[in-house]
Amino acid sequence: PYQTLLPSRWVFRSLTGGEQCDDGNTMYGDGCDDNCTTTACGNGIVTGTEQCDDGNAVNGDGCDDNCTTTRCGNGVVTSGEECDDGNGVNGDGCDSNCTTSRCGNGIPAGSEQCDDGNAVDGDGCDSNCTIPACGNGVRAGSEECDDGNTTNGDGCDSNCTTSRCGNQVVAGSEQCDDGNTTAGDGCSPTCQIELCGNGVIDSGEACDDGNHDDSDACRSNCQPNVCGDGIVHTGVEECDDGNLVDDDTCRNDCTFNICGDGIVNVGIEQCDDGNVLDGDGCSHDCRLQEICNDLLDNDGDGLIDCEDTDCPPCPPILKDPAFLKFRAPGPDYAKIQGGMEAAAVPSLSPGTEQFGFLFTNPNGVLFRIVLSPGALQPRGTTAFKYFDANAKRIGGLFKVVLKLKHGVYHVTVKAYGDMSAATVPTMTVQVLIGDDVYFTHATWLRTKTGWKFEFVP
Repeated sequence: PYQTLLPSRWVFRSLTGGEQCDDGNTMYGDGCDDNCTTTACGNGIVTGTEQCDDGNAVNGDGCDDNCTTTRCGNGVVTSGEECDDGNGVNGDGCDSNCTTSRCGNGIPAGSEQCDDGNAVDGDGCDSNCTIPACGNGVRAGSEECDDGNTTNGDGCDSNCTTSRCGNQVVAGSEQCDDGNTTAGDGCSPTCQIELCGNGVIDSGEACDDGNHDDSDACRSNCQPNVCGDGIVHTGVEECDDGNLVDDDTCRNDCTFNICGDGIVNVGIEQCDDGNVLDGDGCSHDCRLQEICNDLLDNDGDGLIDCEDTDCPPCPPILKDPAFLKFRAPGPDYAKIQGGMEAAAVPSLSPGTEQFGFLFTNPNGVLFRIVLSPGALQPRGTTAFKYFDANAKRIGGLFKVVLKLKHGVYHVTVKAYGDMSAATVPTMTVQVLIGDDVYFTHATWLRTKTGWKFEFVP
């Protein structure tokens, strides 16, 4: 028997049958519930903090043995649950979905970036619970590899491609990597920077011999060493002055301009006739020389043939008068007469040799002409004649008469032309027959119409 406290007094009752208690009332949670069992989980009466009480200790039947509704998070591991720690905290060993904390349980926890509850890669959350990306350690999509780091050259580079030239990652001995194996785009097929001197003919290069020697066949700018580029190609060019001018020190074939090569080196040579012989107008050292039988100033010193000391002395023109007459309108007129001893040059043959006449003064040439061999036509056996009627009107050699008499060639020359330069009295006459020149040099006398001179023995 025990006593029950009633409002005004204690009531003592005796327990009967399978009663655990009997307090004489039907109140719940007062220590003795209305089914005469002690208030407690499992007595079939829901009291206090109990969510349920089915009167048994069977879990998973809707009301578990801790008098909570069967569910994940009630602290009771029931069917389908791996664990149940009674809280909703993830990562503490048992996650909020009652699975053991781990990647793949569908709950992102700890260092996990995601957790979709499966081990499928590339579906938004990879099997290692990281968001799909290069460097997450999971090879997915177009990735060739993924070693979970961003180190280049370790076999899998930071862009998840196998370490190699052409994967757009510069690693190891590579100087560049543009993602292709095309030559000439700045990065070579071997991932070396394309530049002149790397031994590879890149875009814009005509050659590349792998060095920066300017004197070989390929210059340091990767262009061929050619004549005229200003760089001497050793063993091929003698010189290279950077131009293709032939008359300077270096010719346009990049050989030195030397005396005797036929090209005048301006400022160095006066002439170059292609040989190194003297006596032909251009000396062995390419200086101008007087040619003594052409009535020309070959060496440019203002002295012609008999007047030039480069030539041997000339036989004189003897006797007979000469004069120069200025005419206006019309060309001026000169008549020269004189004698030339045949014995002085016994080889004369006027009918088959050239004939020439030269009239000069310090101002220059007043009149010059050289006739071709045979221009003097024979008249008998001892005379020769040339005549051109047009010369009197338009200028030129008008008449030549040459007679051999008593061992002397008597010559008469009549010529028309502009002789206005005869302003000084010193004048020279030279007559050419074949290769022989006759000569007189004297002071003429002024007349009203021009000049005159009396040849003397």
